[in-house]
Amino acid sequence: AFIMCADSPAPEIDPWIWRLLVDRDHQGVGVGTFALNCAIERYRAMGFKRVRICWYPAEDDSSGFYKKFGFKETGELWDDEVVAAFDL
Repeated sequence: AFIMCADSPAPEIDPWIWRLLVDRDHQGVGVGTFALNCAIERYRAMGFKRVRICWYPAEDDSSGFYKKFGFKETGELWDDEVVAAFDL
């Protein structure tokens, strides 16, 4: 798995999880959930109130995974990608 995060310089600015990639051969066994939990717990410990993520909307996109985790779409777009947030 690979996770790329953009930390924030101040608690009032949301940090971002830019990319979470899990090899197809290792999807569905909890690797992505583990990585996402680690990032979220880190931001919670740092005192942030929410974390944001985005995905490119497509038929087989990752939105189901993130929504099941608790991310909610914000209505914003970032370069044609859907923005979602998770309240810590």
